[in-house]
Amino acid sequence: MDLGEGIRRAIAKLSGATLIDSKTVKEFTKELQKALISADVDVDLVFELTKKIEDAALKEKLPSGVSAKDYIINMVYKELVYLLGGTTYEPELVPKHILLMGLYGSGKTTTAAKLAKYYQDHGLSSALIACDVSRPAAYDQLKQLAEQAGVGFFGIQNEKDVRKIVK
Repeated sequence: MDLGEGIRRAIAKLSGATLIDSKTVKEFTKELQKALISADVDVDLVFELTKKIEDAALKEKLPSGVSAKDYIINMVYKELVYLLGGTTYEPELVPKHILLMGLYGSGKTTTAAKLAKYYQDHGLSSALIACDVSRPAAYDQLKQLAEQAGVGFFGIQNEKDVRKIVK
């Protein structure tokens, strides 16, 4: 389960509740804790964040015209934005080469296609190069994602020497 899915699951449980009481809030924060901890967020930070949310949800007076669910969801959003630095990151729009490295199954191929599309949508030419020579379907997956994103693609199918592909 990824972080987004875990947070959506916690919010769905909260949204599905008919009554927002201390039990519901505690169940929500427990689900949120599971999602954050499974995403390798520091445990102390997770407990600090969920304590703030729990305290505010149970002790603060709701603003008029706002439901308890909306108030809690908005509070989670604000706390997560604050936790992540308070602003969104906009990549610099200059020509560059980007190399993605990481563990198997961590989303590098999908991220590469999203990055290529982002840069192309913002006026830069972009392409994907298939250099994963160890995963059997990596070439086909990247080629398919490049086609879906409408970006360039290069690869040499069944080539095992990455240097040859890059050259």
